[in-house]
Amino acid sequence: MKPKTKKILAICLLLAMGVTLVFTPWGRLPCPFCELYRLGNFIWAPQPSEDLTQRCNLTRLTTSSVDDRNPIWSPDGSKVFFKSDNRICVCNADGSQREELAEIKESFVFSPDMKRVFYVKRITPDNIMEIARNDPEVKGEIKALEDEYGARIEEYKVGIADNIANLVVVLRVPVATEANDHSTWWETTPKSSAREEKTHVLDIYIDLRTETVTEMERIETAKVPVGEEKEKYMAYVMDIDGKNQQKIAELTLEEKYVDDGGYIGSTRGPMYDMHSWSPDRTKIFFTKLEETGYTWVWRQEEGKWVRYKAGTEPSVPVEEFLGQEQRLIAKEHERTAWIWDLKDNELRSIVHLSYGIVAYPLEGEVVWSPDGKYVALPCVELSEAGATEQIFVVNVETGESKKLTSFVESSTWPKWSLDSKKITYIRVPPKYWYMPFIFDSDEGSDIWVVDIDGSNEKQLTDIPMNWEDGFWSPDGSKIAYISWKEHDSKFEIWIMNADGSDKKLLVKDIVGWVAVLEWSPDGSKMAFDTPKIVEGKHDRDIYVIDVPSEK
Repeated sequence: MKPKTKKILAICLLLAMGVTLVFTPWGRLPCPFCELYRLGNFIWAPQPSEDLTQRCNLTRLTTSSVDDRNPIWSPDGSKVFFKSDNRICVCNADGSQREELAEIKESFVFSPDMKRVFYVKRITPDNIMEIARNDPEVKGEIKALEDEYGARIEEYKVGIADNIANLVVVLRVPVATEANDHSTWWETTPKSSAREEKTHVLDIYIDLRTETVTEMERIETAKVPVGEEKEKYMAYVMDIDGKNQQKIAELTLEEKYVDDGGYIGSTRGPMYDMHSWSPDRTKIFFTKLEETGYTWVWRQEEGKWVRYKAGTEPSVPVEEFLGQEQRLIAKEHERTAWIWDLKDNELRSIVHLSYGIVAYPLEGEVVWSPDGKYVALPCVELSEAGATEQIFVVNVETGESKKLTSFVESSTWPKWSLDSKKITYIRVPPKYWYMPFIFDSDEGSDIWVVDIDGSNEKQLTDIPMNWEDGFWSPDGSKIAYISWKEHDSKFEIWIMNADGSDKKLLVKDIVGWVAVLEWSPDGSKMAFDTPKIVEGKHDRDIYVIDVPSEK
């Protein structure tokens, strides 16, 4: 299976239910409810276009036929920046004077003063192949081989030397079969004239600075690509209007993978995983996974999971999972925290985090504290209780880490209060006793809060089968939250005190979904986006809601 264990499992469940979801990510802390695996509990179908201002006390900022999403307030609260398809846009807080600023495809973050944009271009074999596929000459050559010979891409390998990538693509003609005296499905000639198996190889060179194909030719046999198997990360900054683009750092890592095939999770993914920018935009947080040589096996007679040196395990029990047999054995991997210091252009190890399986936090789940001293993130941890998901906090200055939660379930999506002293997070009960990191789609989620030293933990919401996610007000006195029922496509927006008291409904019956609530700097308004369907196309519009003042 591909990376992101829980996401893939939930996608399988969604496909089985016939659900179609559309999500376009942006680099600004996406919410759990716009990621596929977090929507595993929720059936959403695109709804016709609706102007929420007709029945709700809202201001509609965008009305275009393009996908307007992910609103962010300017520091003084007078403007709202947002993503519109692949462009950065801005408008006044009332929606007037819309302006397009720059085009950008990558995920990105703003500088604190909102005058510059920071982003990373990640060069991997997959996106190098994507560059090649989008080149007209390469696309035409592949199509010609498909049409003439029935050839299909079997594999491709990449080498990188300096800023040049060498991509070697192998296409194979399917082997003829003898069933019914005929060849394969694409060939109707008798088996006596069936073609012999043949491969075609394309040797392609790509300039990574311009992301263009510079050379391509057919060669007789596959070769080892020129260069090394690497992944490149290139950090850039530019003005908000797209001018003065500058590369500020470059990192090259070996292209290595970790694999849980045949074990709990059954996921293969990259050894290194890049996450989020520090508030001052001088550092980027990474995690790394490495096998430890140990496994965990369920022991029925002891009623717990037991750790063994790999190869010394006793018999492994099995359990039915999605119609298949799941071996109750987990391969242990150590997860460590790393910092890419952009000023020194150095990737350095910070601290051990957990011993878990191959599973990855999503974009937006790994969050820096506003003061830049800490990083909070969910990690899957192996213990006698199985593979649970817990919240960890890393002190990036001292190199210390602390586990904040210890529940036998999924604890995820941490969010910091503005003073960097408290964290809210979501707790979701497990669906499978032997894989507690996979949430139960029938139980919903609750919002909890805890101090960063692990004290004063408190549950803030408790509505059976309801799903919630909260967002701190700028002064830390309030938490706005999104709420919806299982199998219901209508969302509600609520507000409560930071201790969970005085809950008030602000907006109800929002058809579709709401991903993020973005508070204005003075706490008087919140912006959010919600989807619509125009001429069969999925888009989002941005709305603003006034927050009731205290009387």
